Amino acid sequence: MMKHTSQKEELLHMLNEIYDQLEELDAALETSLSKFRGEMAEEHQQKMIYCESRLANAENRLQEIGKKDGRDRKMTGGNDGIKLELGY
Repeated sequence: MMKHTSQKEELLHMLNEIYDQLEELDAALETSLSKFRGEMAEEHQQKMIYCESRLANAENRLQEIGKKDGRDRKMTGGNDGIKLELGY
């Protein structure tokens, strides 16, 4: 009977050690994943800023082209408005 009890105690002790190790692992994973999430958010932010600047540059170039096109039309007497016709 004594041997049986000591085996249970030994098993409980081993399970407690495993539980403690799992708790430590959980804390380490949480720290690591938190850091990783922060890095990913920063990387995403940088990509968004880069895309935003490229989009702004493209919009500016399109406006410049539109202004040049508008001046060319005015010089040639072109109409800036779009004429639409409905056909049946």
